[in-house]
Amino acid sequence: MRSVWAARTRGELERATADLPALPPEPGRRPVFSDTDGGTAMRVLTIVWAGLTAVNLVIWGIISLSAGALYPWWVWVAGPAGAVLLVL
Repeated sequence: MRSVWAARTRGELERATADLPALPPEPGRRPVFSDTDGGTAMRVLTIVWAGLTAVNLVIWGIISLSAGALYPWWVWVAGPAGAVLLVL
């Protein structure tokens, strides 16, 4: 304990703590979708949902730019299906 408190550099601390066990490795990042059939299905459903949402958002944006600000109806297309995907 005295050598740890007396240490002035990291090298001195490394010598004092050399006999301690190494830290466990950092856990890797978990994939968003599993490699099972269910994970593949969720991946496909999410891609379909994102594509439909993007198309509806672009259509709404083009119409809003040409006709003025409109009610954001694309939320009714994206919202319920997105909520179901989040629950799943």
